[in-house]
This record gives sequence, C-alpha cells and structure tokens, in this order.
Amino acid sequence: MSWKLKEKARALLAQEQGTIVKPSGGKLSLALVFPNYYHVGMANLGFQSVYRIINELTQTVCERAFLPERADLLEFQRSATPLFSLESQKPLQDFDLIAFSLSFENDYPNILTILDLARIPLRALQRKEGYPMTFAGGIATFLNPEPLAEFMDFFALGEAEELLPEILSLILELKNKGVRRRDFLTHLTTVDGIYVPQFYSVTYQENGQIAGVLTRKGVPSIVKRRWVKNLDEYPTQSVIHAPGIEFGGMFLVEIGRGCSFGCRFCAAGWVYRPVRMR
Repeated sequence: MSWKLKEKARALLAQEQGTIVKPSGGKLSLALVFPNYYHVGMANLGFQSVYRIINELTQTVCERAFLPERADLLEFQRSATPLFSLESQKPLQDFDLIAFSLSFENDYPNILTILDLARIPLRALQRKEGYPMTFAGGIATFLNPEPLAEFMDFFALGEAEELLPEILSLILELKNKGVRRRDFLTHLTTVDGIYVPQFYSVTYQENGQIAGVLTRKGVPSIVKRRWVKNLDEYPTQSVIHAPGIEFGGMFLVEIGRGCSFGCRFCAAGWVYRPVRMR
C-alpha cells in the first residue's frame, strides 16, 4: 500500500466542502466510480447527484473513486497498491457493489484500467462469489451499453432518482438472504430498467447488423428505460464543492433535462426526449 497515494487522497478530502461521511458497519457498501480524472468527475452534476441519492438511503453507504492521474497510475502499478476509494481509502474489491457513472463513450476503455487496478477480473463471467457486483448507468449507457456488455454484471438503464433506491433495496434484501451470484442477477431482472447482458445472446449478420436476440427464459425480452415523471420532486444541484475542479467556483443547478435543438452530433438532445423543464 502506497502511503503517498493515501496522503494525496486525504489532501483532496481536506479541500472539499459537503463530503458525506457515514459509518459503514452493517450497511450495503457501494463504490461510485467516474472513469476519468477527479477534476472532471467532480464537475459532473449527475455523478454528484447519484452520490447524494445513495447516501440518503439509511442502509447504504457510498464512496467515490476515479481514474488515477498519469503519475498516480504509475505509482499504483509500482507499489502494487489496489485502487481504493477516496473517502476511506478502502480497496474497491472490498465493497459490495461497484457502480460506474458513464457520461461519455470515450471513457469506456478507462473502465478496464480501473477494474485491472482494482484486481477484479475484467469479464463478468470470470467473477466468482466474493467479488463485488459491478454495474453501470448514466446517459452513455442509455445510448449504447453493448461495448461494455462483457464487463458488467448488469446495467441500470434509466434516471437514478427512482431506479437506484429500488435496486439497492432489493440488493440489500438479497444480500441478507445470502442469495448466490447468478440467482442474485435473476432476481434483479424483475426491476424495470435492469439489463443483465449474460441473459441475452445476440447474433449478427455478415454486414454487422443484428440478426436476432435470444433471451433466457423468465427474463424480459425488452428492457425498458426508466424515466422520472416529475423532476420537480427531485431537486438536483451541487453536493460537494472543491477548488481546482472544472466549474470549481460555481454552484451547479439543473434547470431542465434534455435539449429542444436536436443537434445531430449531440446524444443528450435525443436521449432525453421530450425535454422537461423545471
């Protein structure tokens, strides 16, 4: 374990305002990972909102992790230090769940770097009992989760405000019952918005187009994205303030979700339709 890396994490925490610190004993533990650098991830309002939503749940504790900066990445590798969370410097492999917050497809390759640093097998089917359940959500997964299908145990496809508490409540119930990994994933498919890639087999034509999808018996053939009907029930704003991050001198507030312009190069203008203004 590198003390240099742990001291840097503690220095970052000392600069923050609004950090949520909860006792973890007896609670469902979740490492929320932004697969890019700290100063980028902390400027992401969706990431901060998910951090707050999870920590507001009584029986759940959420800590953050990020892609290490280049110099830190070398130190992790040199010292054989497993990737750890920011709040408690606990190794990611010791959490119950690892959740990736994905806003950009360009960050997909970073997920493999993070899993490797955390000493977690890259492919979901290689993970046995004892490894954390690994899943992903965020607007990039609404658009196209398939590049990561081999690496995620499941995807949470939809807006987090209502979906995440429902998922985590079920997961806590299953954990307390001692349900094993594969049965665990089967139970999760009963929640609208949950996509478990290993339960679906996709075949392709020679030109790359999808020829068909075979679904395991008892699993929904179509996974429906989850939407929040009334955004005004869920205020969305900055939770943590820290110097040196993008928008570091600003308090971020969501005034609406989506965009009416519909520019062809912008996913958000199409994924979040119809536009909902607060």
